[in-house]
Parts: sequence; structure tokens; C-alpha cells
Amino acid sequence: MRDSSVPSQLSLTRTRSKLVLLWLTLAVSACIFNSQAQDRPADTVRIRTRVVPIDVLIKDRRTNAPVTGLKIDDFKIFDDGRLRQITYFSSSAERTDRPLALLLLLAPIDERARNSLQRPAILKSMTTALESLPPEDEVAVMFSWWGGILPPQTLVTFTRDRSQIDTALAGLPSFNATRITTGTSGRAHPTLEEALLTIVSERPNSQVAVVMVTDSIYQLTSLERDEMAPRLLQKNVTFNTLITGTDKYFLLSYPMLKPASDVLNLGLYGVPRYLVQQTGGEELRVSKPEDYGAALKQVMGDLSSRYRLGFTLAEGESDDDRLHRLKVNVTARDARGKERKLKVVARQGYRTPKTAN
Repeated sequence: MRDSSVPSQLSLTRTRSKLVLLWLTLAVSACIFNSQAQDRPADTVRIRTRVVPIDVLIKDRRTNAPVTGLKIDDFKIFDDGRLRQITYFSSSAERTDRPLALLLLLAPIDERARNSLQRPAILKSMTTALESLPPEDEVAVMFSWWGGILPPQTLVTFTRDRSQIDTALAGLPSFNATRITTGTSGRAHPTLEEALLTIVSERPNSQVAVVMVTDSIYQLTSLERDEMAPRLLQKNVTFNTLITGTDKYFLLSYPMLKPASDVLNLGLYGVPRYLVQQTGGEELRVSKPEDYGAALKQVMGDLSSRYRLGFTLAEGESDDDRLHRLKVNVTARDARGKERKLKVVARQGYRTPKTAN
């Protein structure tokens, strides 16, 4: 008698073999597909996000002290009069990822003013202030002669080594010894604008600020001044000045010089102040040696106390390469519910350069 279970067992074995073969075929096909998919660039949808950042310093008008503890709802940003929605907000207490890149630009009007900056008491005052910076912050030193007639020279590039800064400050070149070269003694830049923009490009993730020690005088044509301000605004550079007061003789003669400067289209007086106002910086007067360190500490402290705001440009808004005017309003109340009198310090505009197609 024949066993009827044999055909069924053979059929079951063949079925299992076919299933195993099918599984292996699918597995190999999946591996080949994944390999091809990895070799082929993925189809992506590119979305360009453009945020306009604004560093805002809020001070109490009565005490001149920075105001902390404000919230996003306390701020309003107007772009050419249009209210913008704030899409980014942080206070100084929340910000830890933006070290300071501080450019100290020394621009005396003459040899006498340069010698004044070399006084040991003034050097000690400034170096002590700079040594109080957090270790992650960087400082660079530039020097410019004769109110901008000669281009600025980099005495030391951005560094965290405070001893290099001390050496640079103590070794300011004399007028006769100044050479516009690119040797080891210093790298020269054709213009102040190029020097600043070069430094900004080297520190894209830092909070870049300039502190110019000058005599209110930095000779630029009105066209150069008006071109520099929008570029500083575009890069979100904060321009600050320490006015030394050694320009008192120039101030006496300025009424006679002004007609000639207008004819020549030169900005002899007030260029630093104009850049301060446009970029949301601060201008401080210094006279006694201890004033230099105190003013530096105030500027550095105020830089670290700024709120970081931002709004996002819509995808349909074009890069029109135009200067847009900004205004920041702040409303805050004290513990008794009374509106506080506040001073708002922020850059006055932004610019979105046209991108190449």
C-alpha cells in the first residue's frame, strides 16, 4: 500500500523552498535599491530663512543702568514703519554661544595725542579693563594715523592672549616710523571699511564690536561715510567711541574749516558719532587716565547686557539692496505698575544685498 503522505510532504518542501528563494530575492533587491538610492542625490526642497538680528541695549533713563528681566512681549520692532513679528528673542542671561570679538581702534589726531595714549597710567587703565573680559572673548588692536588720512594698521589680530594686547598697546608706532606695508610689523588695509568688513567675515559667529579711541575726527568723504554705515549695518557691527578730548584746538578752528570741508565734501568732525548713532553703539568722553578703563568696562558691560531680537523675512520679500529703517519700542512697568522711562539703543536699519542668480 502506497503512503499518501509522501506527495504532500514533497509539495510542502517545494513550497518552503520557493518561499525561501522569494525572500532571498526580495532581500537582494532591497539592498540593491538602497545602494542606488544612496548613490543618487536626494530630491530636496530648499527653503531660505532670512532672519534680521537686532542687538538692543535698554537703559534706565534715571540711573543709566542696563535694564534686565524684560520679556519678548515688552518689545515691538518696526521695519520702515511696519510692525514685525518677533521670531527670535534672548536675553544676556540666556546667551552663551556668541563670544565677543572686540576691535580696539586707536586713532589719535597727531603725535601729541599718540604720546598721551602711551602714558603708563592710561595703558594700565585700558589693559586692566580688557583683562576683565571672559576668557572666550577675543580682542584685536588697530592703529590709524592723522584722523584717517593714513589707512589703519592691524597691530595684533583677534586673540584671547591678553599679553599680546598689552604689547600692542604699549608699542604704538610714531608718525615718522609708520610704514604702510604688509610685513611682520602689521598688515595695512586700504580703508577703515575694508578693515572692519574683513574682521567681520573672520568672526561670523561672534558679537563684533568696534571701540574707537579718537578725538572726534576721522577724515572721510561724505560719500565714504554714507557707504560705510549701511555695510556695518548689514553685518550687524556695533560701533562705539571713546572721545579723548584732545581735539579742543580743532573745535576752536572748526567754524573756519567747515566751509572748506563742505566744498571738498569731507567729513572732518562727527564721523565717529554718526557711525555710533547708525549702528546702535555708545559714545563716551574720557579725560583722566582712570576714565579710559571705566569707559571700556562700561561699553563691554553694555554689550554683554544686550537683548538679541530678530524677525524673519517672508519668502516673497525680495533682497532689494536697500536700507530699511528700524525702530525698537519697549514698554515696561515697575513694581508699582508705573511705566518706566527707558532709553533704547539699537541699530537704525538693515540692508539685504541682492543675491546672485
